[in-house]
Amino acid sequence: MQEPTDRQAQTTPDCLSLLDVAIRAYQHAEAVIQARLYNFLFADSILLLSWAAVYAGADLPSKESVLISLALLSATLGLFWSILGLRHRKFLFVHTQIIDDIEQQLPIAWRVHERITLLQEGETVRARGHDYRLNLLDKAAKSRNLGVIAPLAMTGVSIFLLWFSVQGP
Repeated sequence: MQEPTDRQAQTTPDCLSLLDVAIRAYQHAEAVIQARLYNFLFADSILLLSWAAVYAGADLPSKESVLISLALLSATLGLFWSILGLRHRKFLFVHTQIIDDIEQQLPIAWRVHERITLLQEGETVRARGHDYRLNLLDKAAKSRNLGVIAPLAMTGVSIFLLWFSVQGP
């Protein structure tokens, strides 16, 4: 392990404290984003289940307009939530950059997050005598992408139901 210089020895406790705060802020942001995604999925599921209940129900003159309204509301919600998901991705990226910037003040041997960032960027990282590298599927499967992909998928379902509502059985 590399010995820290005098300047590093003076700043290391401050950096570790800042790093702890930055990591906790990132964890909080991730938790808030996941809770918001859960709320979207819950709300959109209610809309889609309502559509199914109306569709399966008795034939009423206003049935088609109710089906169209529910599907349109669900599609709109999904589209707006996808935009919000893109915004969330940017916030998480900024949190990650803050952590990386603070870690740069620490001795190389103490940097943990830097290796994770390198791995996420497609670099080969060596740990415990093994080389690790993410393949294309590993890189795509991120919780950051879920906040955009899930609402878009629900929007696709809603658009299909909207089309089905207009076409009829």
